[in-house]
Formats: sequence, structure tokens, C-alpha cells
Amino acid sequence: METISREFTVSVYPHRFVLTFSDSSMPQKIFEFARINSLIVNAKSTIEFSYESVIYRMRLARGGSSVRYLEQYQHYQNTRVEESS
Repeated sequence: METISREFTVSVYPHRFVLTFSDSSMPQKIFEFARINSLIVNAKSTIEFSYESVIYRMRLARGGSSVRYLEQYQHYQNTRVEESS
């Protein structure tokens, strides 16, 4: 596994996660929920997800709530299912 950066902020929007890196030379990474195949919350505030056939792992700072990211993703998935019914 390759470490992209240890210093970043994560923003959660209704349809995506956006990672902004402390190193301004690195472009933001945008992860659209529609392209996430699975999302798992592990121990130590770690979020693991599969995006376009690549597995990513984000470890949040101590005290960071990984549950809110999972809840936003689940809300998006539930809304998508309701719209297609």
C-alpha cells in the first residue's frame, strides 16, 4: 500500500468526499459516492473504501468521528435506492 499523504483534511458533501492536502502542490482528490463500491469503518477511526477498483484507506486524526462519513455515504445510498424505486 502506498501512502499519499499524512496531512490532509476531509470535507463531506451530500454526494462526495473531498481530500485537500497540506502540500499545496498536490491536487484535491474527489471521491464521488456514486463511484464508491464499498465503504467500511475499521478500528482507530480508519475508513476503507473501494473507488474505481482502487482501495483507499483514510485514518482520521484522534477524536475524529469516522461514523459521520459512513452515515453520509449511507444516506446517499438510501436516497439513490428510493429515487430508483
